[in-house]
Amino acid sequence: MGSVLKRLPDSELAVMLAIWNRGAEKVHTGEILEELKAMGYTGWKTQTVQSMLLRLTEKGYLTCEKLGRLNFYTPLASMKEYQSVETDTLLERFYGGSAKNLFAALVEKTMLSSRDVEEIKELLSRGEEK
Repeated sequence: MGSVLKRLPDSELAVMLAIWNRGAEKVHTGEILEELKAMGYTGWKTQTVQSMLLRLTEKGYLTCEKLGRLNFYTPLASMKEYQSVETDTLLERFYGGSAKNLFAALVEKTMLSSRDVEEIKELLSRGEEK
């Protein structure tokens, strides 16, 4: 995606997650609604999702192509690209931009298993070699 991604409101993020979860190049509204239901978002009306899809298209997250009677949506940003935005936001807002402080918080809360710690050590050692 050429432009800078901005953090999305939770409802729009849920729609993007549904699209990314489908793994297809193009998805239509019905498929997105199915995925949202599978994710636990029940009771969302078609019109509500269509409004969010329009906003996401206007924000540059999606393209829309009309084929017959259906609108098909294609993501312009990958989930990995968006995760980077969220990670940067988390680091800046809560940890002063410090990955070390984030790791310290995870370790203090014992959210990391021994295996997690070993895998992180391996990742860090690979990063030092560069």
